[in-house]
Amino acid sequence: MNYLLRLVGCLGFVGLLAAGVYGLCPTFLGELGLDVWELPNLQREYDEAAERQDGLDRRLQGALHRNEGRSLICGELTAGRISLAEAVRQMWALGDAPANLRWHLERTVPGASDNERMGRHVIDWTCELLRERDADVEGVRTRLSAELASWLRESRNAR
Repeated sequence: MNYLLRLVGCLGFVGLLAAGVYGLCPTFLGELGLDVWELPNLQREYDEAAERQDGLDRRLQGALHRNEGRSLICGELTAGRISLAEAVRQMWALGDAPANLRWHLERTVPGASDNERMGRHVIDWTCELLRERDADVEGVRTRLSAELASWLRESRNAR
């Protein structure tokens, strides 16, 4: 029983001491980062930051998946297993495409149509991948550029 009374006395003393410090300097707990009134705001800020991080993680995973898909398509194109037209179709079909992809291609890649611009984009991607591997970039660029010209001629004649 004596132990319990000492514990209650100590807790009471600490409480009085804390109340006195707060009375003399109300910003003291805030300066120490112990202001409990800010906890709801801090929790909200933490939740918002966690949501932003989740969104960024999803976008990063989408970009990595899309980048891997582009590399596979360009590898198939380089090896001659698919045509440029098929590579363009597969590029358009890749998931997680940025919403402004067509807008970006219109402003950065020359061409009269979306498919022509994507074809040039695919050729550039393929050549960049080959450059990283020290392969014959110019030979592949020449072959793919000729294939693009032929494909565009055929699609114009088909109309």
